[in-house]
Amino acid sequence: MGMLLRMMSTRESLGALAFCLVSSLVFCPVAAQAKSPQRVDHWAFEGSAGFRVDPETTMLTTAAVYGARKDLLVAPTVHWVFDDDAASISPTLDLRYLFSDGVPGGRLVDAIAPFATAGIGFTVADVTGSADADLLLDFGVGIEFVLDEVHSLVSIMRYNVLPDTSDDHFAWQVLGVQHRF
Repeated sequence: MGMLLRMMSTRESLGALAFCLVSSLVFCPVAAQAKSPQRVDHWAFEGSAGFRVDPETTMLTTAAVYGARKDLLVAPTVHWVFDDDAASISPTLDLRYLFSDGVPGGRLVDAIAPFATAGIGFTVADVTGSADADLLLDFGVGIEFVLDEVHSLVSIMRYNVLPDTSDDHFAWQVLGVQHRF
């Protein structure tokens, strides 16, 4: 019962945080000045912080994002996860499909780019002093908030599937910064 209450409070907290994030993005005055970034054949570095499973587990993520097409990004990504008992590193190759192309509207809509993401990789966890490697499949949704032609804020929610174990889990890159080259 205690675990159920803990899950419910975490779920409610996540909902409140997501609502606040989306609200702040929609009403942010910076959006009115944002310009569409040049993505095709350009690289971007992305760094973000968040958590896995619950807010007590810290997750740091870095990605090198490449614009393969206007609506498709390829992102080699590394997730570092730390908690009291263990640490893990998970390199993945993610694809991001942007839904913002063709959306009519002013600069506010152009500044917000929702996307779907999916990837494959592996995770190496050090739980008891020995490292175990497992296949990792991830999928999720995210939002990119374009600040200018070079910078964006990013938030991504993922569900990670580990087919060889029963340790499937939720992860949220709460806030990230992207710099395009």
